[in-house]
Amino acid sequence: MPLDTGMEALKLAQALRKKQVRVLVEMKERRLKKSLDYANKSLIPFVIVLGSQEVETGIINLKNMLSGADVTISIQELTGDPHSFLVFRNGNESSHARCLVIFPAKILFWN
Repeated sequence: MPLDTGMEALKLAQALRKKQVRVLVEMKERRLKKSLDYANKSLIPFVIVLGSQEVETGIINLKNMLSGADVTISIQELTGDPHSFLVFRNGNESSHARCLVIFPAKILFWN
């Protein structure tokens, strides 16, 4: 039975919102590049692309849109203490991002 990545993305978003992280879930049927461009233009600092493989393994890549760096972590780690992962450098200061976007793969965070 194929996984519903959209539903899993909503579950992940709900878990993060309980930890006071503002989350957008991209549900539009558009190409990933367009969605990432939207995140860049909106200055959203972190993005997760959640596909069936990520849901099955419980391992995700958290992409820092400002630095381009990826962090590979478990969903459990992220939902346990999201603020330790949602940190970015703003000049000489470190800040905690309050928003990230989850893009569910359709195949099988504003400061």
